[in-house]
Amino acid sequence: ALAYGDFHRGLAMMEGHRFEAVELSALRDKELRALVEAAPGLPLEGYSYVSVHAPSRWETLTEREGTRLLRLLADRGWYVIAHPDAIRNATCWEGFGRLLCIENMDKRKPVGRDLAELTPSFDRFPDASFCLDLAHARQVDPTMGAARGLLRYLGSRLVQVHLSELDARCAHHPLS
Repeated sequence: ALAYGDFHRGLAMMEGHRFEAVELSALRDKELRALVEAAPGLPLEGYSYVSVHAPSRWETLTEREGTRLLRLLADRGWYVIAHPDAIRNATCWEGFGRLLCIENMDKRKPVGRDLAELTPSFDRFPDASFCLDLAHARQVDPTMGAARGLLRYLGSRLVQVHLSELDARCAHHPLS
């Protein structure tokens, strides 16, 4: 996360560097419409992998409105990183296929923290891919045994890794 809530500034910070992948954030649903509108003009030519982080909850948009907007980004070939607890109405998410990328969660979330809790999401979306958040996995299980289990069973679906640290309030920070 380079620029909280400002994908333009985040992309500008990456200019002049050689990165092959980028994740654009619409973690708050109020950011999604602006991202969709800006998508055609974003300077993404140098990236071989582009994803967008879907909202973690639906506050200003309904889930149906949000997934309709996300589908416009998926139609560009972008992966959509989704929290399993934000998927309330599964029919809204049908048709994303492999571009729906389900992320494991931290201790604050009621689902998706380990393999047993993620399995229903992958059963519901058999083509979905996987985003491993290592900070979430470490918080749930400091031995990283749960992360090994996630990789053992979901490794063939892995397309993205989130690498950071979590503080006591579950806020992400760069690695120390």
